[in-house]
Amino acid sequence: MSSRIRLARNIEGFHFPSAMERTERCEVLRVVADVLRDVPGRLYPLNRLAPEHERALRRTKMLFDNRDRFMASAGILDDWPEGRAVFVAADGRAGVWINEEDHLRVFAITCGYDMASAADAVSGLLEVIEQRLTFAFSRRLGFLTSCPGNLGTGMRASVLVPCSPVQVRRLRQWNLELRGARGEGSQVVDGIHAVANRRCLGLSEADILERLDAAIAHAFAA
Repeated sequence: MSSRIRLARNIEGFHFPSAMERTERCEVLRVVADVLRDVPGRLYPLNRLAPEHERALRRTKMLFDNRDRFMASAGILDDWPEGRAVFVAADGRAGVWINEEDHLRVFAITCGYDMASAADAVSGLLEVIEQRLTFAFSRRLGFLTSCPGNLGTGMRASVLVPCSPVQVRRLRQWNLELRGARGEGSQVVDGIHAVANRRCLGLSEADILERLDAAIAHAFAA
């Protein structure tokens, strides 16, 4: 049904979102917004989001909210919605979440099973950002993220796909995450699963995509 890639990144020199004060959140937003001026698209600050824009972003699954109880308990959702924004590239496929769980979530969504197009869109957007910003990085752990499960590449590659019980069993053999269509904690409805890599650490981006591609091919083989 759709393919999605997202990369979690934090900017070197700033506290992580769980330890940020309101002024620092707003400064991260200012810095990132300045960088994104070089990218065709539109920035939507959440503290002044018009109802029609909110509906459009929700319809395209490009809006994040403040309903996660784990992020709330960690202080990541403090000062909501100040310092938060969504950037949508002009092509409508790629975007950036600013000050969600991490300073940046760079992502792309494509129709059908088309990880190559999603990867190209994410790479193009990230390349512009990396020219101006330095990310928190460890030679041992890779990119540093709020959630330990994202350490390493910080990358989640996921496919939204209807699965039969047999296909679900085949996918589980590849140690993948299988969730409901709305992501972590959501219920599976009508057999539609979000299938994603479980590991980010100790793998390259190419490893993750190749493993997901092999798992999908295995699960849906005749």
